[in-house]
Amino acid sequence: MDDTPLPLSPGVQGFLKAMREAHPGDVPPGAIEWLVLLLQRHGPLVESLSPGFEAARDVKDLRAAVMRGERGIAVPESDLLTRAADQARNRGRSDIAERDVAAAILVAAVKPVVAPGPSTAGPAQSGGTKPDIPPPFVRKPTPTLEQFGRDLTASAARGELPTILGRTEEIDLVIETLCRRVKRNPLLVGPAGTGKTAIVEGLAQRVQAGDVPAPLKGVRIISLQPSSLVAGGSLVGEIEKRMQNVLKEASQPGIVLFIDEVHAIVGAGGREGTGDFASQLKPALARGDFACIAATTDDEFRRFIEEDRALERRFQPIRIRELTPEQTLIILRSVRDEAVKLHQITVPDAVLEWLVTTAASYMPNRRFPDKAVDLLDQTVAYARRMELTEIGLMDAERVVQRILGVPLRERAGVESLATLLPERGLMSIEEAERLAARLGVTTHGFDIRAARPNAVVLVRSAATSRVMDLARTLGEAVYGGVDRVIRIDFGRLTSQWDAKTLLGTSAGYVGYEDRHELDQVIEMPWSVVVCERIDECHPAVLSAFAPAITQGVLTDMRGRTIYFSDVILLLTVQSADAGSRPVVGFGADGKSTAVEEGDGLGLGIRVMDAVDLIVESAAGAATDSGQWITTQLLPALGAPLARRGIELVWDPSIVEWLHHRWSKHPESHALERFAEHEISPVLVRELQERRRTNSGERFLVRRQDEAVLVEAILPTTTSPTQER
Repeated sequence: MDDTPLPLSPGVQGFLKAMREAHPGDVPPGAIEWLVLLLQRHGPLVESLSPGFEAARDVKDLRAAVMRGERGIAVPESDLLTRAADQARNRGRSDIAERDVAAAILVAAVKPVVAPGPSTAGPAQSGGTKPDIPPPFVRKPTPTLEQFGRDLTASAARGELPTILGRTEEIDLVIETLCRRVKRNPLLVGPAGTGKTAIVEGLAQRVQAGDVPAPLKGVRIISLQPSSLVAGGSLVGEIEKRMQNVLKEASQPGIVLFIDEVHAIVGAGGREGTGDFASQLKPALARGDFACIAATTDDEFRRFIEEDRALERRFQPIRIRELTPEQTLIILRSVRDEAVKLHQITVPDAVLEWLVTTAASYMPNRRFPDKAVDLLDQTVAYARRMELTEIGLMDAERVVQRILGVPLRERAGVESLATLLPERGLMSIEEAERLAARLGVTTHGFDIRAARPNAVVLVRSAATSRVMDLARTLGEAVYGGVDRVIRIDFGRLTSQWDAKTLLGTSAGYVGYEDRHELDQVIEMPWSVVVCERIDECHPAVLSAFAPAITQGVLTDMRGRTIYFSDVILLLTVQSADAGSRPVVGFGADGKSTAVEEGDGLGLGIRVMDAVDLIVESAAGAATDSGQWITTQLLPALGAPLARRGIELVWDPSIVEWLHHRWSKHPESHALERFAEHEISPVLVRELQERRRTNSGERFLVRRQDEAVLVEAILPTTTSPTQER
């Protein structure tokens, strides 16, 4: 190679003179100092050689770096001129121009690790291509990304990210995709709660530790939420400007963009298909301006990403599976260790195992590891509030029962049903024993098909008059509250289109966002579901609901899975022969049968096979009504006064009077309304006339001459009811 020195252009001579004046002494200037001077004197030239530089903006940051002592590698003037001469000769020039010096400085400043030899091509040779990934101290400012995003690699450097376990294979697959030549945009697709964001956080920790291939060393992973871009963008064009700045800043070397909930970019910030974020992102991804990791759920992927074929082609889907309970337990141990370190709270392994088992049994709509980690975090927070140093199993049960609303100790209530239901006249002794035995199996987890409802009870004919009493009693005994009852009237769903009332409508149709009947089951999965007049609904409605009865699971029109595995189903039928023969819509082979006139009353073989108990009548209710009146109705009437410390003593004449009324109208609701109309007004009137009633006072309520009387009981008086 010709080593003859080339003459310097006047511009280069002036440039070198300025550096000598700014940097006197024997120590050679650093690469960053050369770059600062170059940007000051020839900013437009630098911007043309290396897109991404903005002279006015970058000079300030690079000056600050020099003030901190970040000068870059030492570059003597003689070495710089040697490299500039090589640039000039490669361009066929006979002198060294400003462009040649600028290219040499850029190579020295941006590639300090590998010193370029004589034949190293700079930006001028490669037609303005971007240099390799710059080290942190020469990064271009990214104010928009920093305002609306989060630097995960910086968070990893500060130790703010949790330890990621059990996702090595998925992280490796993401790294491989990022190292591809084309389509280097991994899209993590999986159910919510499976740890898609955690995988990206694990990648950020690997980058920070240097445990990645050369193309990814030193990159910044910026997490961006589409919703944050449009928040507060009230001025016309403001959101579009933000998006353009994001794409411009992300296009510089060394940036990997992570878009969580990527489906939200469709229609975000503008008109879908024209001005939204997705429309602006697709060209940048097609050109390969930057690498992008995205994450979304399976449902959103189908609804939003697959529908936009151009957007789908830009990504490489990676399916994220749910972790197993065993893998989740390993993660919980890691979280537990952090709790011990930060809060000095001990969590035994037995509690962790119980949390995993409980999450698997009682949270079917959520996924591991997220649901188990949530339970542990809540339990630790409870321990901090209570100032506990160790979490016991009872503490964990108390927390889980409170946040999930699930009765974890319902067995005692189940065992009482065998005597409670006959006492209240709701079932015969034989029926109650069969139901209690069935619930004893399902609540202990010994049923063969755990997905099926805890019990399916068919209530026929006369017994339907007290089905709500039965539901409330089961709700109280099994699920801990009389309010844990969901009531759905199937008798009004008489058209085939009424299936939409039950299951909702598909996306894109009117009413898609409205609530539907089964939303109640999603909100309260541990409950008694009363399906009234199910024999009177349209066969199409029954066919749509049948999987809930036979399999314990249903999918609504939004694609959501609704679980009935923890409910008790009460099916009421009005016709005498309903449930006694094969039904419309279900044949012996399970296939649909032709609708015949008059056959719309049956429930079908499959539905009847799923029924655990048939309650035929309420004949025993009248004989047991006296006990129901004394144990349920009268205490409920006196409850408001009992809360004020005032006791009501009920004379036998009241019980006999109500029992006589019951014999004529054997319905609990009717008797409750009758008592409220005939007794409660008298209580209110008498106690208001007395004006002052003190806690501890007692009153006798009796019936005489077709009137209800309320009399104060003196402390020395003992009523007949008390003596009994």
